[in-house]
Amino acid sequence: MKTEKLLNIAQASKLLGVAQSTLRRWEDEGRLIPDERTKGNQRRYRLSSLRPEIVPLKTNFSNEQVLTSLVNLIKALDLKEEVSKRLNDVSSQD
Repeated sequence: MKTEKLLNIAQASKLLGVAQSTLRRWEDEGRLIPDERTKGNQRRYRLSSLRPEIVPLKTNFSNEQVLTSLVNLIKALDLKEEVSKRLNDVSSQD
């Protein structure tokens, strides 16, 4: 069984598209509590905890915003190799 990757506050804020201070405020408000803390008391979040309903819904996403969010997700999940392989598989089927 693969352990779910933990994200630091910078990775989580980038993935959600909010400032790190927003994540700290959400913790104070009880909206998003870090899943773990390091020995140095740094916040760590499981990807599964970063639910879309936490972030206020935005409308009129540009293609660039969608692409940026996808790239951030791929990086956060460390899926660059897997995505590249699957894209090559799809290309070779054409």
